[in-house]
Amino acid sequence: MYFAFVNLNLDYQKVTTGFKQANYGWITAALFFSILSHYIRAIRWNLMLEPLGNKPSAFNAFNAVMIGYLFNFAIPRMGEVSRCGVLFRSNKIPVNQSLGTVVVERIFDMLILLLVTVIVLILQFDVLYEFFNDTFFSPLSLKLKGMGALLAIISFVTIGTAIWVIVKFKHMFIRSSLVVKMVAIILGFSQGFKTVFNLKNPGIFLFQTLLIWVFYYLNTYCYLMAFTATSSIGSTAALSILVIGTFGFAAPVSGGIGAYHIFVAKGLALYGVTSVAGGVFGFVSHGIQMLMILLVGSLSLLATLLQQRKSTVQVV
Repeated sequence: MYFAFVNLNLDYQKVTTGFKQANYGWITAALFFSILSHYIRAIRWNLMLEPLGNKPSAFNAFNAVMIGYLFNFAIPRMGEVSRCGVLFRSNKIPVNQSLGTVVVERIFDMLILLLVTVIVLILQFDVLYEFFNDTFFSPLSLKLKGMGALLAIISFVTIGTAIWVIVKFKHMFIRSSLVVKMVAIILGFSQGFKTVFNLKNPGIFLFQTLLIWVFYYLNTYCYLMAFTATSSIGSTAALSILVIGTFGFAAPVSGGIGAYHIFVAKGLALYGVTSVAGGVFGFVSHGIQMLMILLVGSLSLLATLLQQRKSTVQVV
């Protein structure tokens, strides 16, 4: 966060002014579409969990999804595991099985992101190529320059050592209780992974996947309309900012903090928005989204704990 502040030439006064001048009618609409996308994600997850034989309620699935987003602010990608843990406590669905369905979810989300990225590149190739080249390709090529041979040697030695250890101690591995547990985990994971091939309504699953991204786009568009500096960049540009912002959220940092702000500011700069205005947009839109997740995620966590306590009392 500090790096984003310095990099974008921001200060406390500029950000607080941005919060004060934002149009909260548009921001309310953005939050509505955001919560709606999370709810559809929960409903889609329910559809995938059904073949496992224990379909949770929409309420439980939504709470698990929101708790997952809440935990992502603590440890990157921890949310995927934590929401599976929540369902295990509420519906006794094995974590390895539900985690397999989450991986399938992420694969489909990644495919949609790649599809949207291709569409945006076709529509605005000159603008987006400049962003990806400056942000990813050029820095990556500089870092990897001269390291190809070293990486190849390290990879070869690592793989060779792993194979030697497995062959040398294969009998120990076979008898190990840890290996038995790992095999059980992998089998459960694969069972959850294969649920996508056993869906009763695959068409509904695909529709819900597309609908989630439609709501993501509307969320981004509403945030852009909430600020004078970004309200006139256009609907196609909003699609570009959605793609750029999603890559920022995908960075290995808690909740995309810092990375999202810099990515979005650089993306908006391609459309003539100043670094300061782009930074303010990033801080306000991300900040409000973060507050919403902290609030709704905490309420979901509280509701889940109360529900479990009630179930425990009834059993006793």
